[in-house]
Amino acid sequence: MTTNYAKIIEITISKEGLTRFDPLNPCIKALGPNLRRLDVTFNHITKIENLEPLGNIRELNLSYNKIEEIEGLSQNVKSYHFDS
Repeated sequence: MTTNYAKIIEITISKEGLTRFDPLNPCIKALGPNLRRLDVTFNHITKIENLEPLGNIRELNLSYNKIEEIEGLSQNVKSYHFDS
């Protein structure tokens, strides 16, 4: 069975204990160009980078992580949340 993740426009990966979020991972990359909202709140992520493959995100919520470094954010993102 093949799943078409390209139809997903919003995803929340909250309180999962993530220490890393890698958009180059094939599972994340498969979300494709339609992803508009990404919420990875309440994890342990320290670095955000390589978001270019998810360049159509309009809202990115990174609140309540341990962000120390941010690289490669898309210019398309209209709303960022970095509360700690």
